[in-house]
Parts: sequence; C-alpha cells; structure tokens
Amino acid sequence: MEKDLDKLEVLKRLGLKDGELEKILGFKVCYDEKHTIFRVLDDNRPVKKLKGSKTKGWRVRLNGDTESCEKSTSKLGLKKLRSNNPVKINGQYFFNHGHILASQFYSFINDKEKENIIKDNKRNGFIQFSVANLQQEKASGNFRKSQAFYENKIANYLKNGGGKIQYEVTIFFYDKDDKIPIGTKILFKTIKQNNSQEMLEDSHIFIPNFDKDFDLPQNDDNANNVDLYREFYCKGYDDKYQKCFKNIAIPDEDGKVYDEAGHQVFYIVQNKGKEDIFLNREDIDETFEGNDELLIKHFTISKNKKVYDEAGHLVFSIRQDKEVIFLNTKEEKLTQFGGKQIKDFAIQEQDRYKIQKPGTYYPSRCKKENISAIFFDDDLARELDGFALLNDRKNLIDALRELNWLDE
Repeated sequence: MEKDLDKLEVLKRLGLKDGELEKILGFKVCYDEKHTIFRVLDDNRPVKKLKGSKTKGWRVRLNGDTESCEKSTSKLGLKKLRSNNPVKINGQYFFNHGHILASQFYSFINDKEKENIIKDNKRNGFIQFSVANLQQEKASGNFRKSQAFYENKIANYLKNGGGKIQYEVTIFFYDKDDKIPIGTKILFKTIKQNNSQEMLEDSHIFIPNFDKDFDLPQNDDNANNVDLYREFYCKGYDDKYQKCFKNIAIPDEDGKVYDEAGHQVFYIVQNKGKEDIFLNREDIDETFEGNDELLIKHFTISKNKKVYDEAGHLVFSIRQDKEVIFLNTKEEKLTQFGGKQIKDFAIQEQDRYKIQKPGTYYPSRCKKENISAIFFDDDLARELDGFALLNDRKNLIDALRELNWLDE
C-alpha cells in the first residue's frame, strides 16, 4: 500500500512552508494524515493573517424543508482545460471546475436571488484537483476525504426533512493574483434537528487542493521545491507540466487506453441507476456532455487476459473455455458468468461481494459522433441520440470483441 503523505509533504505540494497555512486561514490546524485533511482548531485564538492572501466563499442556511427552489442543473465546465487536462487511470480528469457551494445544496436555499448568483461560474467556480473535489473509493480505513464527502453527508441529513444547517464554505488563495486556490475550508453546524431527531456532528475542516500524482521534479533544496509548487498555484496549469503526472491513462491511435503497465483500461459509467462500459474518457464526455461529476469506475485486462479491479487486485483470468467475473458497481458487487471455478471463487469472496445473476450486454455505436459503448440496458441505448445496437452478447468478452475493443 502506498504510504500516506505527511503534513510537511502536503504543505510542500501546496507551495507552502510550515506555519504559512495557519496564517492564511487565520486559525491553528491539526493535520489528519489518515484522511488527508486539516482540522481547524476553534480555540478562540486566531492567528495573524498573511498579507496579500485572498478568500472567496458563501455563508448560507440550508433548510431541509425547502422545496420551492428548482433543483439546479448548472454545469461548470472546464472547456479551456479539456484539450490538455490529463486523464487518470480511474477515468477522472486531474482537474475539475469545482463548485464552491455544491449544486446539490441549491434546493435547500430559501433565497432565490442568492441561488441565481451562486450558479454564476465566476462567483462559484474554481479550478480544483478532482481528488479534492470528488469522493474516491474507500479501499481501506485510510482514505482521503474530499469536498464531496462532507457535501454528501450534509445533503443526506437534510433529505430526511426538518433539519437546518448553518454552512460556510471558503476557498483560499495564497496571493490575491493566484490562479488556483490552495484549498477549501468548510464549517457547518446543526441549528435544528431533522425529522429523525438526529444531530449532525459539527465540523470545521480544510481540504487541501492537490493530487499526490501531480509530482514536480525533486532537487536537494526542499525550499526550491516549495517554490516550484508556489509557481503552479500562482500562474496556473499549462503544457509545461504535462510530464509531471503519474498513473495517467495512455491512449493509442485507435482510441484504446492503457495504464503504465500496458494493461488495457475500460470505463464503467453509472448514470440514472444504470451502468454502461466505454472505451475511453473522450467518448464518455461526448455522450454525457462533459459532466465532471459522473460516477466512473474502471477495470483493466492484461495482455494475457487477466482482469484486475480498481485496486489492482486480480479478479479472474479470461480463457477461451471460461467466462469472467467482472467488478461492476460502486457497491463492489460481482456479476457471475457460470463455471465451477468461478463459483468456487465467489464462495471464497462471499463476505466481500454479493453475486448477481448474469445479464446481457448490448454493444452499440453512435456513427454521428464516432462513439462506441456497451450498455447493460438496451432501453438506455435506444434513448440516447444516434446510438445503434449491434448484436447483443451474453458475456463481456464477446461484447468487447463485437466492438473490436479487445486486443486478440
């Protein structure tokens, strides 16, 4: 397992020296290495603030009884970064256009006028590393808590009805002219219990805006390394950083994607409760109009036809006379495709996985956009504009071969 980053390493990745974060926030902090966040210490002893830093944010009251506001459909796109925004192996772009105030909170805000202001990209959008924005899979007890982790926690509480939360969210820039903020501070308190008579535990935390897979060149002078990251947050992202990313998806000229070990990568998109398989991230963007907040999972198939899940664990070997067990949902369920060896494997894994009955795969092509996809539901394929169903298949491998996705 890859070692978690310590406090000084995280500060360096933010372009900060020890002690500077507290001066920017105006509070003392305690680093939580297990979840890669800083807990803000509310001890009524504010720290003298750093001159020249800048903040931007919102203070709102979220009301679980509010239903008068329409649910937001706003999308904050990163069109300027699309052409050179690297894709991670898991299918997420390295950079998102994050919301300061989450779009899922709009329906809990009474002030309609303020809601319209919040939807404005300039007022509510900023460049954010996707791992700081979207919640990643929790492979173990040690997992990074993102902005979405806390947003989902609050939204789920309010959906029970009756609850009210005082919520503050602020992004911090080291300097007023910087292009990228160093992170997001969130403070929330329960001011009225929800209908379940539960209290949501108050939190005051800072989520650092960095990705450990964005790693600038090292040298013997740690102070100079800090300055390299400082320049990134000051001037923003450009092409000179292209070689500084690790664990990236590597495309070929046929649209197939590989990891750094040479395994072919496939992407599973969950949308409206259904899941579909795509060959690359570009096809996902074309189909779902560049939605950064899609739930995307991936699996890889090696040249000797071994299937690996997102954590890099061997799931099953594909052979001509055998089918495959395939990791296919966010709850980590497995789909079973028959065979005694597979059943034995399923029994061994029954404490970790629930086994579903095998289904049918629907290979499809959209000639208008030159996109291919594999759907688990033919109705969804028919609903999407331009997609034509090919021959349905009873197993994944045949479906992949139907689209010429799988190397022979």
